[in-house]
Amino acid sequence: MPTGLNIRRGGLVLGTVALAMAGFLILQSGAARSEQLPPLIAAHFSAFNRADQAADTLPASFPTHAGIIRRIDTGQSPSHEWAVVAKDQWCVVNPVGGSACAPIASISDPRGQVLVNAFGSGPGVQAGSTAPPPAKIQTVIGLAPDGVAAVTVDLSDGTSHRVAVLNNGFQLATGGAEPRGIHWTTADGTSYDLGAGA
Repeated sequence: MPTGLNIRRGGLVLGTVALAMAGFLILQSGAARSEQLPPLIAAHFSAFNRADQAADTLPASFPTHAGIIRRIDTGQSPSHEWAVVAKDQWCVVNPVGGSACAPIASISDPRGQVLVNAFGSGPGVQAGSTAPPPAKIQTVIGLAPDGVAAVTVDLSDGTSHRVAVLNNGFQLATGGAEPRGIHWTTADGTSYDLGAGA
């Protein structure tokens, strides 16, 4: 099963640490939310096990996503994070920072149950560009499964930050440092590491 830490900025992959989770999805607009919740998502992410709410709609500034959308309140201010399940993909989305997606099948491996999107400020990057984005990473958002109380995010400046997981989501302001690794412990006490040194 592919594992790794996908780091994305402006909707483009910046790089990967460890092995990459494959299968990014271009989500189509205009579809109704009539899809059934995949069993792997229902079993591991309680944020999806509730009825649609008005806050589950992405802002008009972001293209409409087909599929099941849930606004994730991470308890941070501001919290701008949505989780999306569409076709065979699950995604963490930020209207400013784009999205990071992985195959739903990756959730069958506990190391594939954490999804991360890192984004920054400054000029955007043109689609298809191979040049590194000029902006520095400012925020890391992500999704973690039920039973994970917190994740630890290792940053490129050598610091590590324990971040609470609320409603399956987490968010960290990085001050310009890029994420290098993610660590978490499941409810049964098993620890997992993705990223540098994992």
